[in-house]
Amino acid sequence: MQIDVLSTDEIFSAKKFCLKQIQMIAFKEEYEALSKGEKISFKSSIRSLNPVWDLRNRLIRVTGRIELSYEDRGIPFKGRAEKSKEDKGKKNKKKNKDFS
Repeated sequence: MQIDVLSTDEIFSAKKFCLKQIQMIAFKEEYEALSKGEKISFKSSIRSLNPVWDLRNRLIRVTGRIELSYEDRGIPFKGRAEKSKEDKGKKNKKKNKDFS
């Protein structure tokens, strides 16, 4: 008895095929719109996930909510290092007032 082993390319192709079939059924309108380069409906359940079309794999990809939360509101993201420099000056001023 001989057992054939699937290659990584065969596994990837099977996974991509399954994902494509699921997306075409579960998100039919979104799949059709994005594949044509159109925007999806405002009523779509996946709109808040910022779906984009992956042209190479012909699949819907989502970029997530964290990215959207800062970009859509126009709130600049402050890294920890930037914030700590500003806060140090404010903390030192408060300490000096307490000891006066």
